[in-house]
Amino acid sequence: MSRGWTWLSLRAAGSLALVAVFSVASAAHAQLEDPEWAEGDDHPAQLEHDAEAAAAAAEAEVQRLEAEAARLQAEAEAAEAEVARMEAAEAAEAARAADARRATAVGPAPDAQDDCVAAEEPTSERRIRLPLLELGAIGALLYQHLTYRDDLYGFMRPYSLNSAKEFGGYVAAYPLARADMGALGGLGVELRYTHMLTFDSVRADGSTFPTRAQELVTGFRYRFDQDALLNRGIDASVGVGGGRQIFDIGSAIALPNVDNRAAVPSRHYRFLRLDAATRVTLDLGFFVTVHIGARLVTDAGDVDTAAWFPRGRRWGLESGLHLGYVLPQNIELSVGFEAQRYMYRLRPQPGDPNIVGGLLDRYVHAQVRAGWRY
Repeated sequence: MSRGWTWLSLRAAGSLALVAVFSVASAAHAQLEDPEWAEGDDHPAQLEHDAEAAAAAAEAEVQRLEAEAARLQAEAEAAEAEVARMEAAEAAEAARAADARRATAVGPAPDAQDDCVAAEEPTSERRIRLPLLELGAIGALLYQHLTYRDDLYGFMRPYSLNSAKEFGGYVAAYPLARADMGALGGLGVELRYTHMLTFDSVRADGSTFPTRAQELVTGFRYRFDQDALLNRGIDASVGVGGGRQIFDIGSAIALPNVDNRAAVPSRHYRFLRLDAATRVTLDLGFFVTVHIGARLVTDAGDVDTAAWFPRGRRWGLESGLHLGYVLPQNIELSVGFEAQRYMYRLRPQPGDPNIVGGLLDRYVHAQVRAGWRY
């Protein structure tokens, strides 16, 4: 009996223990589900909800700001494109206006063209107007030297002339320059002539030999009527033609037992020529002219004869440089030089009267010119 009661007591005690365990578990579950917080504080779930709402609002604001920045960038690009379009339109309008002015300056008849040129502002302060006519007088001093190369026997005598006086003149005309003939307007004709005052050359023994010299050049000249040149004050041209240059030494007075022949050959050059010339207008009324050319010698006079150098070959060069000043009424004064140089390859053979390898014939004219351009 006591043993049964004891078993019942143990069973009751176990039941009570199980009830106690379940009670504690229920209390702990309630504590996890429904924690306590101070009076007046927000519920944690509400705080979490508010944080999520704030994050969503911030993200929406960022997206709005990005959209606004993209809109402003698009407006800036559109403004830049509009500015570029307006600049291109202004450049095209300026180009059309320049073309119209150029066409107006070239297109009218001669009288109307003169009025247009007078009314318009000059393209450049140095811009020049090509003349119809150029003419002038020349005063000069002539320096001449004749030398030999490879004179086998030393028989040849060099010749030198200093400060011989000469005079002359020049003229160039361009009759089509104002006739609206297009490219033909640059075509003209030219002529230049100089003549040395005759004097006597003196030999070492006292014999005298009458000496004369002259030069004549004529031909056609073509000027380049281009705005790119004229706006810079440049008058460029090329010439083609021909001419002659004489340096003649005569015989001395005949005396018994005296050789009255000069020991220097006379030169009577005939040639064709090609040259290029440029006149550049400078500041303060000054200008400079320069030219250079070549001469194809077709005849040289006594030098080519059997008595001197029958097998020779020769060619020539010419050049000139002048500095001048323009006075009122288009009158000009200038100083400078003109030079000619004839070179020979004589090619002697055994039996020739003179065995010489080469010859150099040089002329320098120190000139003063007074001219007029119309």
